[in-house]
Amino acid sequence: MLSRSLFLLLLVWSCITASDAGAQFGGGAHRRPMADTMLVNPDLTYDLTYIHMDIQVRPDTEYVAGSVLFRGTAIHSPYIDRIQLTLRPQILFDSAKTENGDTLAFTRDGERIFVSLERPMQPGENFGVRVFYHGFSTEPDRIGLIHTTQNPDGTGPFIIWTRSEPYGAKNWWPVRDNPAEKIDSADLWFTCDTKYKVASNGLLTDVTPAGDGKHTFKWKSRYPIAHYLIAFACSEYDTFTTHWKYSETDSLPIQNFVYPGQAEQWRTGLSNVPDMLTTFTDWFGEYPFIKEKYGHTQWRGGGMEYQTNSFVNWYDTELIAHELIHQWWGDAITCATWSDIWINEGVTTYYTSRYMGKVNGGDFHRVDMARKERFITEVPNGSVYVPNDSLADKSRVFSARTTYDKGAWVMHMLRYVLGDSTFDATMKAMMNSPFRYQSINSMQFVTFVETQTGRDLKKFFGQWLMAEGYPQYQFSPQSSPLFGRWRTMIYLDQVPSGTPVFYEMPVQVRVEGDGWDTLLLLNNTQFQQSWDMMFEREPKRFVFDPFNDLLDGRVDQYLTVTDQSGDGVVRLQPNPVQRGGSLKLSMMFGYSMTGYEVYDPRGAVVLRDTGVTNVDATEIPVQSLPSGAYSIRVHLTSDHGEATERLEKFIVE
Repeated sequence: MLSRSLFLLLLVWSCITASDAGAQFGGGAHRRPMADTMLVNPDLTYDLTYIHMDIQVRPDTEYVAGSVLFRGTAIHSPYIDRIQLTLRPQILFDSAKTENGDTLAFTRDGERIFVSLERPMQPGENFGVRVFYHGFSTEPDRIGLIHTTQNPDGTGPFIIWTRSEPYGAKNWWPVRDNPAEKIDSADLWFTCDTKYKVASNGLLTDVTPAGDGKHTFKWKSRYPIAHYLIAFACSEYDTFTTHWKYSETDSLPIQNFVYPGQAEQWRTGLSNVPDMLTTFTDWFGEYPFIKEKYGHTQWRGGGMEYQTNSFVNWYDTELIAHELIHQWWGDAITCATWSDIWINEGVTTYYTSRYMGKVNGGDFHRVDMARKERFITEVPNGSVYVPNDSLADKSRVFSARTTYDKGAWVMHMLRYVLGDSTFDATMKAMMNSPFRYQSINSMQFVTFVETQTGRDLKKFFGQWLMAEGYPQYQFSPQSSPLFGRWRTMIYLDQVPSGTPVFYEMPVQVRVEGDGWDTLLLLNNTQFQQSWDMMFEREPKRFVFDPFNDLLDGRVDQYLTVTDQSGDGVVRLQPNPVQRGGSLKLSMMFGYSMTGYEVYDPRGAVVLRDTGVTNVDATEIPVQSLPSGAYSIRVHLTSDHGEATERLEKFIVE
């Protein structure tokens, strides 16, 4: 019989696997769109093989006008006779034509546009549709196509840029607005006044006069590209190009567009990019767009990993590394739905932390992951996988806590479960598999890891991607002499913070004695689990999860074997404490508190704070606690840096 928690876990995992039934391992052109067709374009009846965008842009206004040629191949049986595009209602859709110039009929329902083909197309037949449009993309919000000035105070040259992720592409071009399938290749032409330059994807093939004081920047991309990764920025720019030599005879251009007068400081600030490219090539394999370029374009929008051209507001090392890693995880391999956005952001956030650890050395990566852990566990809920009913909330889709940091922790724990070498080899193999240049969903990700490693990891991914929250461990070792040896019982229990799911994980415990230590690996498979073991010498301290490999809200957990409760290191006042009052904790001189948990008589955590630092006294409001007996475990650090704990009891009247 299934426990209630396991039943819920399997139920929620079956929802994602069932919705992806029939998906081919390694991808495929026709994939499931998201359930909410108001957020994405559901028309995946054809492969989009090519687009030619030819538009006019003006940095002083959010005006756009021009045409887009779509070439595609029908894949829907028995035929297709129209295609659906998406365009913001306030932008006028002027007309649609065949490549030969024949007029095509279209209908419009708000942002949805249905263009009829010249005739029904059976699977395998090719078609071409050119659409014309113009208008302003200003009201009711500034999303997708944004014009402003280079300086936040309103001074400096005008600048216009695109920001399409996740739902903004429709605000500046008629688009099949769905990340599930990529466009095989694109030509992107932008016409503007001659004092401006345009940065975009791929290679700049030419800049040609366009008459009337204008010129046209002609960019081409010959790698598959997701619609939201197509971008441009237009402003007054200085440009410079450096190179990364990736072999004895070949180098990759690193092309940069920066504000006037800032080229030299950006050149210095970006000097570590070749090292990043070398490192990430070692980690993931060849740079995915090696026949084109990499580069940066300065804007005022933070950071965005447009394919071959990251838009960044500054040359901060962590930001530059993050956007460059996205060229592999996000651009070469892309999430198939916005529910799967952790594949882009969680993976990249994890590897960014690893790279910053490489740059800074020491314990930087471990400390950074601990900082992320504290942030994640500030709130007890939230899944990494974004449920359909949350997709309209872009702040939930791009949640720093769940999508980025908890997604990174999933990767951190996967590395722990698989081992360093297997994890690294698996991720590199995925990047160089048929998934490269594809859009994939979470189940495809999981299936690949399972196939590559020979491990059944559905439970691991089910609990960490689909379930909310994290486990809170209750760890209690007891040791006593027995016939010249030491018998030790280790008790371990969990209290989930969110949905009632048991988190099945291997758990490490370091046992320390006088002049010796050993590392135990315990497979925690159930609530209230215990292990009985013998040691030849006296164990004096136990360190739970010594390398912080578990997302449980605790960076380190130290427990001594000897009962030191009541030794005066921690004093509780008043005790009993009146309901609605506060319990004051005072520490003996030489000790400071780093955190605590309060347990009810059943052993459940009812109050918790693991972020206390460098204090010798604190007050804990207990108005939320019913009358009764409680225990408090206090985590301490001595002036000598030794971590220890005390367990005290108190009464709420």
